[in-house]
Amino acid sequence: MRNPFSARCGLLLLLLKNTYYGGPWKFDGAYLTRDFTHATSRPFALRMNRETIVPGQTGTIAIVADKSAFETKEGQLTDLALQIFRDDGLLQVAVTMDHTLIRK
Repeated sequence: MRNPFSARCGLLLLLLKNTYYGGPWKFDGAYLTRDFTHATSRPFALRMNRETIVPGQTGTIAIVADKSAFETKEGQLTDLALQIFRDDGLLQVAVTMDHTLIRK
């Protein structure tokens, strides 16, 4: 997908369907890191079109990180790891945001 914001931002759009018919899906938290640790957490923006996704329903989650989130201290671009947790604490999404989302 072409990034409509700019060459200085990485954009990730997720469609999440609640296939669990035992109850609604609720967002708990998200982390963007270089290596799945809090020590390398990076700033980002997250927006959802619904707070709760009822069984059978689909929700959209948008994540935007600017170029500086992808840069190492040496100025090189690196991949980032996004983790999204649901309200019971379980990891729901783990995805890599490839540094090639950013143009040099």
